[in-house]
Amino acid sequence: AVLVGKNIDEVRPFLDKINESFKPELMVYFLNTEKQDLSLEIHKKKVSLANRPTAYICKDFVCTKPVIDPDDIIL
Repeated sequence: AVLVGKNIDEVRPFLDKINESFKPELMVYFLNTEKQDLSLEIHKKKVSLANRPTAYICKDFVCTKPVIDPDDIIL
């Protein structure tokens, strides 16, 4: 999962939703929009939508469409 936001507190609802399920193989990457390193490929492709915290759920190098509502996350 890639969580995009200004700070960790902003993406906390996504973390809470993800942590409702036991998924030991799931890795979560926080992408801070305030401190982006645009030389990294992931920073170029994963952006926040409408300046809101956004989540991407990825599997086998393919990510879902961006989600802005934690309740819409499907693991």
